[in-house]
Amino acid sequence: MVKNKSLTLEPHKNLMKTKKEHIKLAEFYEDRYRQTRDVWDIIEASRHYFEDKSYAKAGDIVSGITESLCRFGYIEKARELNTRTIGTTKGRRRAMAMNNLANIYYAQGDYKDALYWYEDSKKIYEKIDDQAGLVTTYNNIGAIHQNQGNYQEALMWYEKSIKIKEEIGDQKDLATTDNNIGAIHQNQGNYQEALAWYEKSIKIKEKIDDQAGLVTTYNNIGAIHQNQGNYQEALAWYEKSSKIAESIGDQKGLATTYNNIGSIHNAQGNYQEAIAWYKKSRKITEEIGDQAGLAATYNNIGMIYDAQGNYQEALAWYEKSRKIAEEIGDQTLLATTNNNIGLIHQNQGNYQEALAWYEKSKEIVERIGDKHHLAISLRNIGLLYQATGKKDKARETLKESYQIYLQLNLPSEADKVKQLLDSL
Repeated sequence: MVKNKSLTLEPHKNLMKTKKEHIKLAEFYEDRYRQTRDVWDIIEASRHYFEDKSYAKAGDIVSGITESLCRFGYIEKARELNTRTIGTTKGRRRAMAMNNLANIYYAQGDYKDALYWYEDSKKIYEKIDDQAGLVTTYNNIGAIHQNQGNYQEALMWYEKSIKIKEEIGDQKDLATTDNNIGAIHQNQGNYQEALAWYEKSIKIKEKIDDQAGLVTTYNNIGAIHQNQGNYQEALAWYEKSSKIAESIGDQKGLATTYNNIGSIHNAQGNYQEAIAWYKKSRKITEEIGDQAGLAATYNNIGMIYDAQGNYQEALAWYEKSRKIAEEIGDQTLLATTNNNIGLIHQNQGNYQEALAWYEKSKEIVERIGDKHHLAISLRNIGLLYQATGKKDKARETLKESYQIYLQLNLPSEADKVKQLLDSL
């Protein structure tokens, strides 16, 4: 439980106390936390342990509450506590605090700083031969590379993580890695393979009652159905996800789900309904400092204005999204936004400008192995060639797009491209 309290917790906080008094107050707040489950009580306990220089006890508390603080949106408090733990502890506790701090940067889309702290955490875990710690860190480093589109590098780290997990029987982290591997296959358009990994992840998460983990995997399965045009099935998974996220107070998961629901309404042409869901998502992502989520929402809002023919407004939102995507190294989102900017220029008749943006998008998706977005880029380039009278180039490019859609088992998209080919 997290109650709505300010960071100034008690009237006696700034009074000088003896060592004995700090210990007594720390134990008092620990005992009260067991009764109230109010996280601010346990934070106050950690403060007194820090003041007493009982750093090990303080660090253990910080490690146990960081995830809850982040989930409820108290990012800066979590950052402050883990930074203090890094400066006052050694060994495993210090490595855990580094990993927690990296998780905070990761959640905000700051992959550069996240990777820095994961690497520092890894060095300590390797030095002390902490296998459980290495499992978590290897998985997290893999997730960074995955979000940056370096899929082969990500899979290498996931495989290292899985090998240890199976040896030590770490079920929770195994479920997380299964989910992440599924997401790689999803990003590459291998949907059946992705679903198989997600099912493995769900079975473990249900067995160990990992509710926050289920939010993520349900969202991912919903996205697959959405990409395949099964909107009602997608909504069913998103609603399952949002129900859990609301019940456990998972703000990041809730923002992601709201964004996804908005995308369904957008695809169906319900623009006002879509905007309403995007605004709900945007409000949360801004509050918790989730840069990756914010960039995705900006891109989606841009798509609404684009569909309505309000190109200048759409470009403004796409630029906001692209700027963040570049800063945090989100290659998939960067490719998507570049493609969307290209579409606007094509719709305005600026074909050379459009082609330049499409080529930027195509270069990224080819490099990261994202087959689905490659098919989209090729289709758009083919349409541009068709519009400029270059039928041979249009036919060649659209054939490539068509073949990829068939490989991805996306018959509805393949049929659309086939119709374009037949019209040439």
